[in-house]
Amino acid sequence: MEHVAGIIIEYAFLPVLITATYTLAIFRRLVNEMKHIGYFILFSAVIEIVSKILWYQKENNLPLLHLYVLIGFLLLIWFYHHVLKEYLQRNVLLSIACCFSIFTVINSIAFETIYTFNSTALSIQAILLIIISIFTFIVLMNDIVKENRSGLHKSLNWINSGIFVYYLSSLMVFYFGNVFIQYYSPLTNQYLWCMHSLFLMVMYSCFFIGLWKSPKA
Repeated sequence: MEHVAGIIIEYAFLPVLITATYTLAIFRRLVNEMKHIGYFILFSAVIEIVSKILWYQKENNLPLLHLYVLIGFLLLIWFYHHVLKEYLQRNVLLSIACCFSIFTVINSIAFETIYTFNSTALSIQAILLIIISIFTFIVLMNDIVKENRSGLHKSLNWINSGIFVYYLSSLMVFYFGNVFIQYYSPLTNQYLWCMHSLFLMVMYSCFFIGLWKSPKA
């Protein structure tokens, strides 16, 4: 079991790279909303590659996590802005993005420095994205929305479902990350991050299906 967990953790990046490669291949043909989730996927792939290189070199790659939390969140907010712009005032998502950006920068400078696991910022990010994704589910269930976005509706559902499942399932990992690192055995941590890796793979599998089903220009 320990060996299987190690394999899952080590190769969890493959769905990210596969989805990013597919995104690059069809990017010019994607409709506007899908292009914006594409930016997030491509950014995540770059972070994943650099993180893996640092990990193999036994260098601290946690500064990349702090960058990923900030930029990744802003890219997802940008995606949701284009999905929800007709159903949610722009100032709502803009305010969330600004407040979170200020908080996570201060947190990374003064509290959970860039060389440590930014558990608080990750947890708040997860909670915000869970709330936004639930609101998006409610919007997408509307019959008028289904009619207006008949070609895109299934794709958006897949993308939104991936985000919801990943951040909801990983919230415990994010919140208790520092506690597990400091007070629990390496084996327990391995199983915990194996669970996180599985949900990451689920999210990018949903992204891939969403892009595949997306209407092309």
